[in-house]
Amino acid sequence: MCLEDLRWTVLCLSELIGVKLKKVPMMIDNKSTIARINNEKGSNTQKTGDVIYQSIKDAVRDNEVDIMYCPTTKMLADGFTKALGPTRFENLFSEIGLVQLDVTSSQELRGSVSVKDELSDITS
Repeated sequence: MCLEDLRWTVLCLSELIGVKLKKVPMMIDNKSTIARINNEKGSNTQKTGDVIYQSIKDAVRDNEVDIMYCPTTKMLADGFTKALGPTRFENLFSEIGLVQLDVTSSQELRGSVSVKDELSDITS
């Protein structure tokens, strides 16, 4: 599933900024999974897993993605996909540059720009 999400994200970014990414890094925190993706030969005992990884193997072969190991402690996507404690959650979000707005700041921001005014600028 992650490969389909990755392709969709690349397509959106290329539409938004007009740049097609050549080779996207795919960060994986499981060395066994990386070994199975990089292994060209399958086995009868792991046939189901080989089917699951086949699309990723094809993407690696076609130079669409670059498989890279990332320790679990450095996996930034965990903030979006896992239930984390408050400290870990705050650390991950600060590492990717997200900040928490307090209620007064968000109300000030909401009142400062009219969506109707913004749309009139790009539609007329």
